[in-house]
Amino acid sequence: MKYLVLLLAAISLLNSACLKSAKALEGSFVGLGDKIMNDPSSKDARIMIVHGTGRKPHDYADRFVNRLVRKIAAQHDVDAKMVGEEKRITFNNIPGHIKFRKYQVGDRTIRFYVVNWSAVTAPLKDTLQANEKSQKLCPTLLGKSLKKSLLINEMSDFVFYAGYYKDEIRKPVYACMQLMYVNDDSLESFQPVKVDTILAKQLKSIELTNKSVYLVTGSIGSKVALDIMSNYAANTQEYNCNDSVCNYFSKDLKGIYMLSHQLPLLSNLYMKNHNNLGLSFREYYTYQNYFGVCRFLMKNPSVDSIDFVAFNDPNDLLGFKLIDDEPKCYCDNKINNDCNSSNEICIDAQKKINKVSCSVHNTRHLLWLASWIPAAHKRIYKNKKLVRILTRGVTPDGKLRKPTVIKPKL
Repeated sequence: MKYLVLLLAAISLLNSACLKSAKALEGSFVGLGDKIMNDPSSKDARIMIVHGTGRKPHDYADRFVNRLVRKIAAQHDVDAKMVGEEKRITFNNIPGHIKFRKYQVGDRTIRFYVVNWSAVTAPLKDTLQANEKSQKLCPTLLGKSLKKSLLINEMSDFVFYAGYYKDEIRKPVYACMQLMYVNDDSLESFQPVKVDTILAKQLKSIELTNKSVYLVTGSIGSKVALDIMSNYAANTQEYNCNDSVCNYFSKDLKGIYMLSHQLPLLSNLYMKNHNNLGLSFREYYTYQNYFGVCRFLMKNPSVDSIDFVAFNDPNDLLGFKLIDDEPKCYCDNKINNDCNSSNEICIDAQKKINKVSCSVHNTRHLLWLASWIPAAHKRIYKNKKLVRILTRGVTPDGKLRKPTVIKPKL
């Protein structure tokens, strides 16, 4: 027993270094609090939240949104209140829904658009699960639980997105991009449209200036949103970012914050033979990791810069650390088939990407020896530390920024 205690103590000490590194921050960025509260060009912030793999209840991001608002208000010593009632918006022939909330924080208005697309793949998962119940041999409780919670409920979404359901998953996300530019009193009656000319007429009566947009995504949600924004790899062109709304969205977007980051894995979905492109595997792999944001910036050269912040839990089997290599954009037509940009725009685009990688634990540990693996992926919206980092930002030396409070002139 004495030796067992000593062994556990030794392992705990060894893993304490890993525990510290699990809070490591690489890069720096200004937090959402300062960006929203101190942006002189915009008093209207719109935050779009797109979840990742798994079945999500309608209130999956409620606690996350409440904490974001409270943190921003507390950091800048202002009052925060919800304006009007929460709205749950559904669309004809598009599974899923958007939850809308509006807050007044000091002199700023913050609108949240929370996308729930899990209804798209729910029937497929129900079929998989029902089939498993007909097993003649009883599985172990651990095996049964992991198969249901990790494989069927979470990982199956990767397979669905790689195939036909790519466009189906994109539909509610694309609809939300349109919804962000609709007047509040028209939200519940709005239906997304495919034809740009119709949409342009609807937008004429809407005030589209002086807005700032922030994109918060979870796991595969990052890939879905970036694929839409970069107008890439859809089975059809109906749900890609090639219309008036996407032009406005592109100009207003200030930051992309990826929770349970998965691009190092999902970037392989569309990889080609790198040898035929004149690149090493590492060069092409790096390009694929930054492809979405590169192409987005190359299509929208007026964007000054963009925060590209990735969070991951080292114990999350479905999450990955942001690739170490610096962003690299390519304008070679062999690599990017429809690239019409000059090398100058291409180089300029990669300079505008503020890459930040942050590792933070989503779950507690048992003597730093074990944590519940599915929870490491699923609890991102309940992580108080993540909200603190997201709202305050990080200094170049890896510390949390102190909020900058700009007092109004008398």
